[in-house]
Amino acid sequence: MATRDPLEPGGKSRSPRVVRSGARSVDELPRFDGFPKGGDAFFQTLAKKQDREWFQAHKGEYEALWQLPMTSLLHDLRAALDGAYPMVSESTPKVFRVYRDTRFSKDKTPYKTNCAGSLSLSGGSAMTGTGLYVQLGLEADFIAIGRWMFEKDDLENFRAAVASDAGAVLAKKLTAAEKRGFTLVAHETLKRVPAPYEAEHPRAALLKLKGLALRLPPPAEGLTSSRKFLTWIAKEAKAIAGIVEWLDDAVG
Repeated sequence: MATRDPLEPGGKSRSPRVVRSGARSVDELPRFDGFPKGGDAFFQTLAKKQDREWFQAHKGEYEALWQLPMTSLLHDLRAALDGAYPMVSESTPKVFRVYRDTRFSKDKTPYKTNCAGSLSLSGGSAMTGTGLYVQLGLEADFIAIGRWMFEKDDLENFRAAVASDAGAVLAKKLTAAEKRGFTLVAHETLKRVPAPYEAEHPRAALLKLKGLALRLPPPAEGLTSSRKFLTWIAKEAKAIAGIVEWLDDAVG
């Protein structure tokens, strides 16, 4: 357990741990102090090269500019969110591989031009329950909290909860979040309200969703290069803790 407040300026203490970060182990993770400048330039060059030999020669740059800071960010967020999300301390953060899965894609370029990671807010692996997802790079920055895609049983539970009186509570919380600047996103949205629910249901729009997540507003320019990025994400995540609790209770 860390001996410092994860958001305390100047804090450096961290108890020993071994963390799997992509293909490497990291002992005594440094605290997150922002993503170093030069990260976008690295991805711009990678986008042009898309060459294994070039990437292997510059892999250390990727790790220093992106992989290690993302690992530190997720681990520090786990500590920072512990009060709002009681199960997050049991979570294992995950940083996704930079290698693209090209098996079923027409685009055969081997490398992504972004760095992404996730943290379960419900405990367990990064892909379990309601999660926090962070993606930075050449594409638009994407930071979201929720469940991007429901499994079949989870989807049925979600729809039943939305159609009940509990759904009105969720709708109210989502309205407040959207006023704060969050955007509702999902893996897929149906064109019609699914049976057996009525097309005129007051929460028809929610019943059409096959996932539910809230995208944070875009970070201010330069924010990702400082520790304030961590503080900002933690603040926004705490603001919608009630929605995450609703999802976990309704979906399981």
